[in-house]
Amino acid sequence: MITRFNGRVAPFPQVADLADAVFLHSTQHVLARDDGNLPQVLGALNLTPASVDRPVAGLARVRLDAGTTAPQAIQRVETAAGTRLAVFDRVVHIASASACPATEPEATASRSPVPPSNGKPVPLRAVHVAIIDTGLPPRAGGGTMSLDQWPWMQNVTGGPEDSSHAGHYKGHGLFVAGVLAAVARAATIKVHPFIFTNGGQLESDLVGLIAKAASENPRPDIISMSAGTSLHGPAIGVDTDPLLGFDALGQHLAQQGTLLVCAAGNDAGPGPFEPASLGWPVAVGALNADGSLAGYSNRGPWVDVYARGTDVVNAFKNGAYVYEEPPRAGGPALVVNNWLASWTGTSFATPIVAGAIANRMAVHNETAAVAWAAIKLAADQQAGAGGLPTIP
Repeated sequence: MITRFNGRVAPFPQVADLADAVFLHSTQHVLARDDGNLPQVLGALNLTPASVDRPVAGLARVRLDAGTTAPQAIQRVETAAGTRLAVFDRVVHIASASACPATEPEATASRSPVPPSNGKPVPLRAVHVAIIDTGLPPRAGGGTMSLDQWPWMQNVTGGPEDSSHAGHYKGHGLFVAGVLAAVARAATIKVHPFIFTNGGQLESDLVGLIAKAASENPRPDIISMSAGTSLHGPAIGVDTDPLLGFDALGQHLAQQGTLLVCAAGNDAGPGPFEPASLGWPVAVGALNADGSLAGYSNRGPWVDVYARGTDVVNAFKNGAYVYEEPPRAGGPALVVNNWLASWTGTSFATPIVAGAIANRMAVHNETAAVAWAAIKLAADQQAGAGGLPTIP
């Protein structure tokens, strides 16, 4: 992943094996709130306002001088002005701190999606959903390929996936869109190819892109994003909380009534995993097919709801998929010839929840907030194994 960011990111702590890193971060910037404390941050770093740009309202991205590392900059600000005034510009990954899904896609004998495609209801209102992911399969000559192979995806549009940079997330955006579309047949869905560097994107870049997507006409009622970054790890010498970019983005989305639904992550631990664990997004964990907690799913009181994430079946482009992760790396490629694959992770529980909210909005003529409140109440009342709030 680091090579695909062209040297713009580094692991923290600085380790030889990326599996031992807590997160990846920008080597060129730190982030700060665009408020009255910003002059103190700049003063501690001997920088001027010319070193600041603003990807989204409320967020200041501070460009560092050559020779100053991000950890050094944060420590200087902490010493001079206080903690949490400057933080890392971290890489937000698809569903895991290690930038790995719970599995890579697998072959399936199924001829239909799992969970199944719902019947198309008679909607009482239009519902628009934005998916932040890798994009849709590109078409030779430009644009995206036809989605006619998947009849439940008639209302899906979006931008093309950059297959040269998607890595082992190739097809992730298509699959997520298929899951959401199967649940919410009446919703209009647009896939934004914003997570395009081996399943990751710098937070400051990503929040700016999401803010633009949220301002499109029609504005999305719901944003589904199967991505985040871990804050869990050993003592690392500096304060890394919080994701200031998503903090600022949350205020923007709240003002316009857009609901963000996020994956809780695949690190099999208590988190935190932001932005899902920030408190204001809907945080989605994963269940096995029998309703039990999936071993790979993050869990804890910050996870709002759980849905099936194991052995989900949905849209995948025909052809060969070359495995890049153990245990299948170097082995035979997956060959898809039925336009479907099976995939596992909180990535795929997330669009089930986003789709359920969208479906209820359409059927009951509700806002996203009202629909989510009703679904959350029902999930709490029918808690599954271990008392987990569950969407069946």
